[in-house]
Amino acid sequence: MIDGFNARNGIIREGYEGILSAPPKVRPRPFEIILETPATPPEYLKELAFVAALQTILLEYNKFIAYAPNL
Repeated sequence: MIDGFNARNGIIREGYEGILSAPPKVRPRPFEIILETPATPPEYLKELAFVAALQTILLEYNKFIAYAPNL
């Protein structure tokens, strides 16, 4: 569970009313990433975690976009 939402491997697949996202009727659904941090850790740890997450996302992006066209 993350913020009251079911999560699997740290991924929430549902949103809540008012979340910044594409309109519901848009197809195909765009790929969206929402990064959240807990409130209690010190700011510098949240910044380090954000940088690590963003670097990983950027490094893995090529694999992600190559998956569907089977490159």
